[in-house]
Amino acid sequence: MRGWINWFRNNGSRYLWCLCLLAAVVLGVFGPAPAQESFDQRLERAKDLFNNAKMDDACDAFQQLDKEKPGDKQTQPYLKMSCAQKEHLQKSEEDLFNQGVQFFNQGQLDDARQKFEQVGRFQGLKDPRYRNKALDYIKQIDTRQNEEHAFQEGVKLFNDGKYAEAQTRFNPLAQGGGPHAGEARSYLTKIGEALQKQRDAEQVRQTFDEGVRFYNAKDYANAYFAFAKVVKAGGPKAAEAQVYLGKIEQARKVEEAQAKVVAPTEPPKPPPSKPDERPPAVSDQSLRAGLKAYFAGDLDVAEQNLSNYINQNGPKQALAYFFRGATHGTRFYLSGEKDSHEKEVAVSDFQSAKTHDRAFQPPAQYVPRKIMALYSVAENPPSQ
Repeated sequence: MRGWINWFRNNGSRYLWCLCLLAAVVLGVFGPAPAQESFDQRLERAKDLFNNAKMDDACDAFQQLDKEKPGDKQTQPYLKMSCAQKEHLQKSEEDLFNQGVQFFNQGQLDDARQKFEQVGRFQGLKDPRYRNKALDYIKQIDTRQNEEHAFQEGVKLFNDGKYAEAQTRFNPLAQGGGPHAGEARSYLTKIGEALQKQRDAEQVRQTFDEGVRFYNAKDYANAYFAFAKVVKAGGPKAAEAQVYLGKIEQARKVEEAQAKVVAPTEPPKPPPSKPDERPPAVSDQSLRAGLKAYFAGDLDVAEQNLSNYINQNGPKQALAYFFRGATHGTRFYLSGEKDSHEKEVAVSDFQSAKTHDRAFQPPAQYVPRKIMALYSVAENPPSQ
């Protein structure tokens, strides 16, 4: 007994509270459970939806009522009108969306945006079918218009000669798949060509400035080499370089230098061994003509005359081979050191000069240092 008394002391209050709660539920202390709405009540609520232009919800409500009482005279007019209006709203939403898609495909982005924004604001449907799709198209329009803006900026920068800035606009467009991707790649190609022309023009300008420095220092051989390279490249400095070449020709007094250094005396005329053999004087004329053409920058004429002299077995074979080698060496350097054939022929002629006269000393003061450097290769070929 004492154990039951202790249990009740510890748990009695909780037990009594549960009993009271159960009694309250049984006796209806909290009132009766709400009864389900009647057909007429739900009909009135459906009419309210209709009168408030909530045709989507009204159609669903009247369809539910029609299932309970098919053909009910009170529901039929509202059912037809609300569902017809719902269908009309759905068709209107679809039409707006399709118009937006058509404008988008035609590139009329502003008109397309207007239609898609109307779809996004469309009222009367509780579950619009095209709203999310319209929002996706608006995002695409934003991307397209940003690309269009970037493309037009790039074109303007390109036309203004701001090639590096234009590249930053065209690069993303060329890598993307937008409508301007192909045009952007074409502009990037043009930019590459324009930048290369700028680099070439800068190189020509530097070569011209180098020629002026050589000319002012009376280093006419290297000045001639620089100006000849500028003339071959063409461009705005070519005419001025040609003027310097004329000045160099006058300053060096080519013919006087030839008379003193190349052919100071006229060799005696040996009797011809054959009736048709040309006298040595004719050979010397070919040599002089070849040297004059070389110093004037006419390399083709120089090579032709020097070759004639060599073929005639003139007495100054070593000198002719040397200057013919200088002619080929000049072509090699004018090619930007790319024409390896001209270099090989030049080295071969230099070696022939040493072969014909082991004591031959080239007139270094009358040729550019680069030619003498090439001659040193012929004198001391690399070991195999």
